[in-house]
Amino acid sequence: MNSAELARVCHGSSFPWRHVLIFLGATLVHSLWLISAQIWWDVSLGYIAFPQLGPALGLLTLWVIYREELRCFLPIKSSRMMAFRYRGRLVVLICVIYVGSTWLLAEVLNVAHFYPIFQDWHLIGFLTVQYFGAFFEEIGWRGFLQPIFVERFGPLAGTLIVGTLWAAWHGDQLLDLSDFLVFASTCIAISYGIEMLMGGSWWQRALLAAAIHWTVNITPVVVINFDSDLPSNVPLMTAILAPQYIVGCIGALILWKRRLPQLDR
Repeated sequence: MNSAELARVCHGSSFPWRHVLIFLGATLVHSLWLISAQIWWDVSLGYIAFPQLGPALGLLTLWVIYREELRCFLPIKSSRMMAFRYRGRLVVLICVIYVGSTWLLAEVLNVAHFYPIFQDWHLIGFLTVQYFGAFFEEIGWRGFLQPIFVERFGPLAGTLIVGTLWAAWHGDQLLDLSDFLVFASTCIAISYGIEMLMGGSWWQRALLAAAIHWTVNITPVVVINFDSDLPSNVPLMTAILAPQYIVGCIGALILWKRRLPQLDR
């Protein structure tokens, strides 16, 4: 592709549907063979999910096909280190508050059980694997796809679309409509919470998003008692879901009112 054609692609007003669809298709194909490999090798999904590599491999596939054009859509310019550190501190603060509020709510609902993380090397390994899984997943979702939709449709609608696609990618959730609606709402909520702090290059976005994604995934394992003998699972689900919805509402409100300090994008 010559420079004139590349400039036309980069500065054109049309949405890059071709690139988005190829990314989604490649992500699906990679996720299918990854889950097949996981089943073949009998690796527990409770410890690691191979398909989390799918979005990163989907983006890699797109890069191989459209290497030059991808520069037009993939956030490459990094934030200044000061801005990145600022976002990082905000993410850490939100993650700590999220864990603490979930634990407090679980205590109130009598479903709390704090797990002594650093006394169990298996759990340390689990947490490490979970973070890397979240990072590879977020390379595709928040490093590539969400910036495109936010740029085209705005932060509220764009994040809503990507959150829904993210939920649909978890194919097992599609088997039950009511379960999928609940799951999709949490994916959208988490996406809003992530978007309010996003900025910088694709890898900076992936690192920040992965921290929030990882925190949401591991918090129930650390602070909630899944073996509770309560007659109803409502307290258990409330302790898990309520903090996610709160983060989502805060994120959506901030995006709507645009009150977050305008750091360099």
